[in-house]
Amino acid sequence: LDRWEIHYDIIGRVTNTGLAVVKEGEKVIGEETAMVVELSYCD
Repeated sequence: LDRWEIHYDIIGRVTNTGLAVVKEGEKVIGEETAMVVELSYCD
């Protein structure tokens, strides 16, 4: 069966402007803490 692994790292606090700088292709979730979520396809 195919499955997706979720890898996440806390990259730091979101600034008071509510923005965080992340690399292209990454998704930011959360409110106070910016978390990078990367979906990796696994055979």
